[in-house]
Amino acid sequence: LKTKSADRVLLKHLLAMKRKQQLITMVTCYDASQALLADRAKVDTVLVGDSCANVVMGLKNTNQMTLNAMVHHTRAVTRGIERAYVVSDMPFGTYLTGDDAVRNAATLVGEGGASCVKLEGFVPDIIRQIARFVPVCAHLGLMPQTADCFGTRGRSYADVKQLSEEALRVQDAGASLLVL
Repeated sequence: LKTKSADRVLLKHLLAMKRKQQLITMVTCYDASQALLADRAKVDTVLVGDSCANVVMGLKNTNQMTLNAMVHHTRAVTRGIERAYVVSDMPFGTYLTGDDAVRNAATLVGEGGASCVKLEGFVPDIIRQIARFVPVCAHLGLMPQTADCFGTRGRSYADVKQLSEEALRVQDAGASLLVL
């Protein structure tokens, strides 16, 4: 069952959905078969998560995920996608400098087929550099790449205020999407 290119979810569609206050769906996929199921369910966005390190590859944590492995899994997912907008995680350590960030984001888009890259953490300067070339999804709040424990975030007024301020700053830096 082939999807018409006119049915493909693009960033402009997601931004229009946001303006209309419509829900945007996202699921995580690691391979073509999962992506095909997500597409058939008409999921708007698919995240190729670095959690693949734990879930699929049997690694201890997401910090062990390599750029080459992310390209491999992103490419597998994009082979199963015809409709959804594909966001690929940038692995730990792949955006320590602006030059590395731009080069590695271009690799995930060019070789992996991603539509957008996702960066964990409050890194507006890096986002600004990447966003000149590739759409960026910022990720704030609970960040598995650096978390020593998993639990809720943003429960106190100070946390909410900080997250809100950081969200506005990454948006100003050029992030098109945000995962909290």
